[in-house]
Amino acid sequence: MSRVAIFPLRGAPTPRKRFASLGLAAGLISLGLAFGPSARASTYTWDGTTNDWFASATHWGSANPGTFPGSGDDAVNNSAAAMTLGASTTIQSFFSNGAFSLNAGTFAGSLANAAGTIQVNNLFSLNGGQISNFTVKQGTGGSIVVNGSSGNQINDSILNSNLDMSTNANAYADLNGTVTENGAITLGTTSNGIRLLGSGTSLNIGSAGSLTGFGSVYQYNGNTLNNSGTINANSSVAPLNLALTTFNNNGTAKATNGGTLNLQSTTVTNNGTIAAFGLGSVVTLAGTITNGGSSLFTTTGGGQIQVNGATLTGTINTDSATALIYNGNSTNTISSATINGNLDLATNANAYADLNGTVTENGNINLGTNSFRLVNLGTSLNIGSTGSLTGFGQVYSTTPIRSTTTERSTPMPAARR
Repeated sequence: MSRVAIFPLRGAPTPRKRFASLGLAAGLISLGLAFGPSARASTYTWDGTTNDWFASATHWGSANPGTFPGSGDDAVNNSAAAMTLGASTTIQSFFSNGAFSLNAGTFAGSLANAAGTIQVNNLFSLNGGQISNFTVKQGTGGSIVVNGSSGNQINDSILNSNLDMSTNANAYADLNGTVTENGAITLGTTSNGIRLLGSGTSLNIGSAGSLTGFGSVYQYNGNTLNNSGTINANSSVAPLNLALTTFNNNGTAKATNGGTLNLQSTTVTNNGTIAAFGLGSVVTLAGTITNGGSSLFTTTGGGQIQVNGATLTGTINTDSATALIYNGNSTNTISSATINGNLDLATNANAYADLNGTVTENGNINLGTNSFRLVNLGTSLNIGSTGSLTGFGQVYSTTPIRSTTTERSTPMPAARR
């Protein structure tokens, strides 16, 4: 039997080529799915009418007639007409030359990591709504002005704009997730303020950011304030209170102009500067404050840093003109610390502190009343070669422990309190 060679028809794909063609087609489909939404994204332009966002789709021009801006779209108001938003919507970015009031709902960015932007070159009012997953740029005409609505909330956003919480009485805002402020927050209310809401929520003051005025930054559930910029209690009207689980200071936290800064957080880590400048300016320390080697306590012009129920540990540095002023709070403690500075236990009646662990003083301790009690076995107070212990009072213990100082020991008194 003769053999017959069978060849594929001219132009017909071989099985191998056919599979390759199918793979290419699948890849093109995949690319289409990946890039399709971006290709379909549109820019919606407001028609200059003063109205609400959802009043009528006809206000949004002819990009996609009969529709409103949606996820992936850019919304633009080039006019000076004022707009409001009273319901939730998700877009890619928003720009407005007119005033904008967020009255209800969630105004959300569709891009990951707050990559979408809002810029309002006019009055931007937070009036009962929520900003979520946006980077807010500083407008040329003003800041975000917050009113007293309990619905005000900022979620997982970056604020490169100023946040005005002093213009409106009882201004209030909840923060949720991670909120970074690179502009200026101005507080000016004694009844509301800024509340950190969800578990793990943090407010981060960037290196160019600031928090000033009076009022409270407080928490709902185990929250953190991180400061790399400036916190300034610069009003004598009322204190600025920081009351959170954790406060990390890598910038400057200070009181000026007769203001009072109350550090009331449970745990404070200080690698920056804590300062009080000017007569009547006071910083009050409470909680457990761990100080790094680069930290500094400093005062000028009659300002005071007062210890009122704080445990100080780590490396405590003051400048030569500054002393930490102790009051009579029975929970004042210095624990396992090196003090390169001055402690004042003479100014306030019944000033008091417990010492725990090894405490080394390289500056001056000025006594004038109840003074120091050494607690726990093995506790020691070491006065260094540049240190001194002056004044009158007692350095004593209530347990049979060994205490080491360069001063003459005093008789052990009866147990205090």
